[in-house]
Amino acid sequence: MGTSFEALDRTSPDVQKMAAAVEAAKLVEPGMRLGLGTGSTVVKLIDALALRKRAGLDFVCVPTSLATQRLAEAAGLRLTTLDETPEQNLAARFGKNCERCD
Repeated sequence: MGTSFEALDRTSPDVQKMAAAVEAAKLVEPGMRLGLGTGSTVVKLIDALALRKRAGLDFVCVPTSLATQRLAEAAGLRLTTLDETPEQNLAARFGKNCERCD
């Protein structure tokens, strides 16, 4: 028997991180250039972005670390480099914030 969402402890850090990741993924629009930071919440964001990509959303990610690059590649996300894409529309740095760069 599975656990319903209502039964989850919404104050737990993991649930809060997943909620933040899902909300950040909702901000991504077609053609966006997304900067991906590093950390446990970005891991959850990569999962949420992979779902959006499989649903047909086209965007490109700029990973800020080798660890993030490897996770994003494994999730099937399209990647570019900071040299190729120096400006992003959205930067996901959950230790600090998630903000539009426009």
